[in-house]
Amino acid sequence: PRAIPPRPPQTSAPRKYHGRQTRKIPIPSIDHHQVSGLRELVPPTRRLAHILSEQKRREKINAGFEELKSVIPECAPNTDSKATILRKAVDRILELEEELRRYTDSYHRIGGGSEEREE
Repeated sequence: PRAIPPRPPQTSAPRKYHGRQTRKIPIPSIDHHQVSGLRELVPPTRRLAHILSEQKRREKINAGFEELKSVIPECAPNTDSKATILRKAVDRILELEEELRRYTDSYHRIGGGSEEREE
C-alpha cells in the first residue's frame, strides 16, 4: 500500500464541496448594504452568477461522464471514478482501433477493394 504524505497546515478556508456528487444549494439574496467592507468583496450578483455558472458547468461535465460511462461496456454502474471512466474509455478506443485495423487488413487480404487500389 502507498503511504499517504502528511497534509500541510491549512492556510485557507476549507472547500465547500468535498463529496463526489454536488447538490444545488439555495442561495439567499444578500443586501449589499448589510455586508461590511463591501468594496473589497465581489458584488453579490456577480458571486451568484459565478456560483450558478460553475454549478451548470459541473452538471454538464457530470452528464458527459454519465453518457461516456453508458457506452463503455467495462464501466461499472455507480462505482467507477471519473479518472477510471476516462482510462477505460481510452482503452476501449484503442481496442476498437486495433479491431478496425485487423478487419481492414483482412478485407484487403481477401481481395476486397482491389479494383480501387492504385499501387
